[in-house]
Amino acid sequence: MFSIHILYSIRFLTVLLGALPWILVAFDQNPISMLLFKGFCHQIPERTLIICGAPMAVCSRCAGIYAGIAIGAVTPSFGFMSEYGRTAVWMAFSIVLLDVAIQNFLLNSINHSLRITTGFIAGWTAITFLFSSIEK
Repeated sequence: MFSIHILYSIRFLTVLLGALPWILVAFDQNPISMLLFKGFCHQIPERTLIICGAPMAVCSRCAGIYAGIAIGAVTPSFGFMSEYGRTAVWMAFSIVLLDVAIQNFLLNSINHSLRITTGFIAGWTAITFLFSSIEK
């Protein structure tokens, strides 16, 4: 079992990881961040958020996932997540896949709000399940 200090350190590092694409765009570190996230995101320009004139290093869905990870890492653990979290994660990622299918095959348009929201739900659910399971 993890000590409370190790668990807080892991949570803190997870928050930093989740916030990293948002922090890097604030400092307009695009070449560095583009290389950093190249293996984690397709980085298609039309699917990427532009904040204060600077494009993010990840697409809007990945930006939502990273935000969900950051917020989920500071969310208190829920007891039910250790028991039902696996189902919740499958449901959250099913919603993401449904969003992908709808936007790519039916609408052929990009809805950043929906992409961020579904990504956030998936990231938050996964990290909340992880920390709830660790703390159990």
